[in-house]
Amino acid sequence: MNSFSQDGPIIPFTVMCFEFSTLGRAEIQMRLNQQQGAATTVYCAAAPELEGLGGMYFNNCCRCLPSTEAQSEDTARALWALSERLIQEGLGSPSG
Repeated sequence: MNSFSQDGPIIPFTVMCFEFSTLGRAEIQMRLNQQQGAATTVYCAAAPELEGLGGMYFNNCCRCLPSTEAQSEDTARALWALSERLIQEGLGSPSG
């Protein structure tokens, strides 16, 4: 079993891209159809060149480097702790 991370849309959706500059924030919107939105998921599931690989991040069918924040060990630990807490709360279990 292989595991990949990707920007996974719920179709139909609007992609919000933000560019930051000295003039402030500019917003760009793109509409994707169902085929475009599913392309990366299908690629990661079916591409023979990805057989036996995993732990990668994909966007628009291309392997990309995750953001600095996504690579942060501190962020990973905080997300893990938050996930555990939310699961415990959802199950009604005491935390700890």
